[in-house]
Amino acid sequence: MMQANFFSTVRLLSIFSIFGMAALTCALSSVTSVSAGEILYKCEELEEKSPQTSIAVKVYQGYGGWFFREGDMENMYELSAETLDAFKDVNDALRYRGIHLILVPMLPRGVAGAQFIPNGGIFSDMFYDPAFSAEQFRAMVQSLRGAGIDAVDITKIKDTKPEFDWSAYYLKRDIHWTPEGAQVVAEALAERIRDVVGDITDAVEFKTEMTGKVAPIRFNMGKALNEVCQDKIPPESVTGYSTKRNVDSLDELLTEGDEPGRELVHVVGTSFTDERMDFNFNGFLREALKHDVSGFSIAGGGLTQSIYGWTQNANGLAKKPEVLVWEYSDLQSVLRSVDYVDESIVPAIVGDCDDKLKLAEKAFDEADTVDLDLPALVGKASDHYLVYEFTNKALTGFQSSYSYANGPAKNVSFQNPSRVSGLARLYQALPGGTRNAPVHVRLKIEGPAKSAGSVKLCRYPERIFQSAATSN
Repeated sequence: MMQANFFSTVRLLSIFSIFGMAALTCALSSVTSVSAGEILYKCEELEEKSPQTSIAVKVYQGYGGWFFREGDMENMYELSAETLDAFKDVNDALRYRGIHLILVPMLPRGVAGAQFIPNGGIFSDMFYDPAFSAEQFRAMVQSLRGAGIDAVDITKIKDTKPEFDWSAYYLKRDIHWTPEGAQVVAEALAERIRDVVGDITDAVEFKTEMTGKVAPIRFNMGKALNEVCQDKIPPESVTGYSTKRNVDSLDELLTEGDEPGRELVHVVGTSFTDERMDFNFNGFLREALKHDVSGFSIAGGGLTQSIYGWTQNANGLAKKPEVLVWEYSDLQSVLRSVDYVDESIVPAIVGDCDDKLKLAEKAFDEADTVDLDLPALVGKASDHYLVYEFTNKALTGFQSSYSYANGPAKNVSFQNPSRVSGLARLYQALPGGTRNAPVHVRLKIEGPAKSAGSVKLCRYPERIFQSAATSN
């Protein structure tokens, strides 16, 4: 990760060496193009004070009431080789289960709100170029596609829909999109899903209407701004939408209770696509697809919590949808979560094992510690994973200690997702990166909790992790 950050820094410095004074001149001249904009609120020393607020990130004030986090104005969107490999492994594991993955990385706020970036993007401690940022974002999406992963490029949607007011894509004083922004992405995503699944034979009509209900947005950014700004920063709100299935005939009413076939689309992600929020993304997607959609996104769950919960939900992975849409909003959360994705989410998608893929199994009584001797392994240790079944569904933290015949033990901590309750399984890939495989594992349940259950050692199916490039 440090290596990736180093190269990003070198790459950013090269921007200045390439463009030099020409870039600064161009940026300064662009100030006149937004001269109609103005700073609306008194927030002295915002850049210096904002890292000490409740959101603990640097914030800049833009024109027209906009505020930008430092991460909203990334010039570079490079994914490390480890990150690409992790996404590729998820893609392969889902394909093994017969599910097509579509990633939906959110459009950077700095790109959508480029006209509100102050001073032509020149700040005391950084220089931001929205056009360059958009190019780098596109390159990131292309790198995902080059690794065989289907991914939606919202910058291209932006180019093909100039009639949409992209300054209204995001809220001004919050990190989230508006319902209108959600709608434009949902409609483009529906086209991509139809490309994947072909004709939808059991299409039904959904109709979206504006409810007129005004929903206040009470997220952390507005709270943090009012901790440091001298002027009171007003809250934002959105006008709600509601999407309902049309029932135009007695026949549709009578078939409502028919046994459903394989589900078409499941959505996992963050507050952007959480059905409990007021953005109605899944509703817009239902209308555009003319088909129902099941949502599993979790507000505040970051990159991983909703998809991990989905793997264990009886209405999630067990239903084997044709398409899984995985939305994420923060590149940095992706970079932070690489190990978790490979070590926990990938085996959770592959799931339980039996027959030749089950190498060891042990039941255990009520206890806070579980020991398992591991057999001699063929191939890499990371080609194997553990599946723990618990009778206690309220467990949160675990500590695994892997012992080696020659060498020190390796300790691995694991926390069940804080926003997903009732998980009865723990998936954990054996640690790689050592010449020899572990010979023993001890799992300690953190805190006073205990549980009975069982543990299995599984091997991944042969040739599961092989992707061909996606052509889209």
